[in-house]
Amino acid sequence: MKNQKRKGFTLVELIIVVVIIGILIGIGTMLYSKVTTDAAANTALSNLKTMESAIVVYQTEHSGAFPAAADDATAAPNFTGGKNIVTLVSEDCWKKPADFTYTYTLSTDGNTATIKVTAPTGATPFEGDKATAELVLKKN
Repeated sequence: MKNQKRKGFTLVELIIVVVIIGILIGIGTMLYSKVTTDAAANTALSNLKTMESAIVVYQTEHSGAFPAAADDATAAPNFTGGKNIVTLVSEDCWKKPADFTYTYTLSTDGNTATIKVTAPTGATPFEGDKATAELVLKKN
Protein backbone atom coordinates (compact mmCIF):
# COMPACT_ATOMS: atom_id res chain seq x y z
CA MET A 1 0.00 0.00 0.00
CA LYS A 2 1.07 3.43 -0.78
CA ASN A 3 1.55 5.98 1.99
CA GLN A 4 -1.38 8.37 1.48
CA LYS A 5 -0.99 12.01 2.41
CA ARG A 6 -3.80 13.58 4.31
CA LYS A 7 -5.49 16.50 2.53
CA GLY A 8 -7.37 19.24 4.38
CA PHE A 9 -8.28 19.55 8.05
CA THR A 10 -10.17 17.23 10.33
CA LEU A 11 -13.55 18.22 11.70
CA VAL A 12 -12.13 18.64 15.21
CA GLU A 13 -9.48 21.08 13.97
CA LEU A 14 -12.11 23.16 12.16
CA ILE A 15 -14.37 23.26 15.23
CA ILE A 16 -11.49 24.41 17.43
CA VAL A 17 -10.64 27.23 15.00
CA VAL A 18 -14.29 28.36 14.86
CA VAL A 19 -14.55 28.37 18.68
CA ILE A 20 -11.35 30.41 19.03
CA ILE A 21 -12.58 32.94 16.45
CA GLY A 22 -15.93 33.18 18.28
CA ILE A 23 -14.20 33.89 21.59
CA LEU A 24 -12.04 36.60 20.00
CA ILE A 25 -15.10 38.24 18.41
CA GLY A 26 -16.90 38.20 21.78
CA ILE A 27 -13.99 39.88 23.55
CA GLY A 28 -13.66 42.47 20.78
CA THR A 29 -17.37 43.31 20.92
CA MET A 30 -17.27 43.86 24.69
CA LEU A 31 -14.23 46.14 24.42
CA TYR A 32 -15.81 48.13 21.57
CA SER A 33 -18.99 48.66 23.59
CA LYS A 34 -17.03 49.96 26.59
CA VAL A 35 -14.93 52.29 24.44
CA THR A 36 -17.98 53.82 22.74
CA THR A 37 -19.73 54.34 26.09
CA ASP A 38 -16.62 55.98 27.54
CA ALA A 39 -16.30 58.21 24.47
CA ALA A 40 -19.92 59.37 24.80
CA ALA A 41 -19.42 60.15 28.50
CA ASN A 42 -16.23 62.09 27.75
CA THR A 43 -18.04 64.09 25.07
CA ALA A 44 -20.81 64.89 27.56
CA LEU A 45 -18.30 66.03 30.18
CA SER A 46 -16.49 68.11 27.58
CA ASN A 47 -19.81 69.76 26.75
CA LEU A 48 -20.26 70.62 30.43
CA LYS A 49 -16.88 72.35 30.49
CA THR A 50 -17.70 74.21 27.27
CA MET A 51 -21.00 75.37 28.76
CA GLU A 52 -19.13 76.53 31.86
CA SER A 53 -16.82 78.61 29.67
CA ALA A 54 -19.78 80.07 27.78
CA ILE A 55 -21.47 81.04 31.05
CA VAL A 56 -18.30 82.70 32.36
CA VAL A 57 -18.04 84.75 29.16
CA TYR A 58 -21.73 85.62 29.46
CA GLN A 59 -21.23 86.73 33.07
CA THR A 60 -18.31 88.92 32.06
CA GLU A 61 -20.44 90.67 29.46
CA HIS A 62 -23.55 90.99 31.68
CA SER A 63 -22.29 92.34 35.00
CA GLY A 64 -21.92 88.91 36.60
CA ALA A 65 -25.49 87.73 35.88
CA PHE A 66 -26.14 84.13 34.88
CA PRO A 67 -28.04 83.35 31.67
CA ALA A 68 -31.74 82.70 32.12
CA ALA A 69 -32.96 79.16 32.62
CA ALA A 70 -35.50 77.78 30.16
CA ASP A 71 -38.34 78.18 32.67
CA ASP A 72 -37.27 81.61 33.95
CA ALA A 73 -36.84 84.12 31.13
CA THR A 74 -36.77 87.06 33.54
CA ALA A 75 -33.61 86.10 35.48
CA ALA A 76 -31.20 87.27 32.78
CA PRO A 77 -31.19 87.59 29.01
CA ASN A 78 -30.95 84.35 27.05
CA PHE A 79 -28.03 83.42 24.83
CA THR A 80 -27.90 84.31 21.14
CA GLY A 81 -31.21 84.27 19.30
CA GLY A 82 -33.32 83.78 22.43
CA LYS A 83 -31.97 80.26 23.03
CA ASN A 84 -30.78 79.06 26.40
CA ILE A 85 -27.56 77.10 26.87
CA VAL A 86 -29.21 73.66 26.78
CA THR A 87 -30.88 74.49 23.45
CA LEU A 88 -27.54 75.64 22.07
CA VAL A 89 -25.92 72.36 23.08
CA SER A 90 -28.63 70.16 21.65
CA GLU A 91 -29.21 72.06 18.40
CA ASP A 92 -26.43 74.37 17.35
CA CYS A 93 -22.90 74.18 18.63
CA TRP A 94 -21.75 70.90 20.11
CA LYS A 95 -22.04 67.25 19.28
CA LYS A 96 -24.54 65.75 21.70
CA PRO A 97 -23.98 62.09 22.57
CA ALA A 98 -27.01 59.96 21.81
CA ASP A 99 -29.65 59.87 24.54
CA PHE A 100 -27.73 62.12 26.94
CA THR A 101 -29.84 64.98 28.30
CA TYR A 102 -28.69 68.33 29.63
CA THR A 103 -30.46 70.55 32.14
CA TYR A 104 -29.58 74.05 33.23
CA THR A 105 -31.14 75.50 36.36
CA LEU A 106 -30.75 78.84 38.04
CA SER A 107 -31.35 79.31 41.77
CA THR A 108 -34.23 81.58 42.76
CA ASP A 109 -31.84 84.20 44.13
CA GLY A 110 -29.79 84.10 40.89
CA ASN A 111 -26.53 83.33 42.72
CA THR A 112 -26.08 79.69 41.70
CA ALA A 113 -26.41 77.95 38.34
CA THR A 114 -26.29 74.18 37.84
CA ILE A 115 -25.61 72.34 34.61
CA LYS A 116 -26.40 68.63 34.74
CA VAL A 117 -25.91 65.87 32.16
CA THR A 118 -27.81 62.59 32.52
CA ALA A 119 -26.89 59.34 30.76
CA PRO A 120 -29.45 57.08 29.08
CA THR A 121 -31.53 54.82 31.33
CA GLY A 122 -29.47 51.99 32.76
CA ALA A 123 -26.10 53.51 31.86
CA THR A 124 -23.60 54.64 34.51
CA PRO A 125 -20.68 56.02 32.50
CA PHE A 126 -19.52 58.76 34.84
CA GLU A 127 -16.94 58.60 37.62
CA GLY A 128 -18.11 56.47 40.52
CA ASP A 129 -20.58 54.55 38.29
CA LYS A 130 -23.06 57.41 38.32
CA ALA A 131 -25.72 58.18 35.72
CA THR A 132 -25.35 61.96 36.13
CA ALA A 133 -22.62 64.54 36.29
CA GLU A 134 -23.16 68.12 37.30
CA LEU A 135 -21.33 71.40 37.46
CA VAL A 136 -22.33 74.05 40.00
CA LEU A 137 -21.37 77.66 39.35
CA LYS A 138 -21.58 80.38 42.00
CA LYS A 139 -21.70 84.10 41.48
CA ASN A 140 -18.52 85.92 42.44
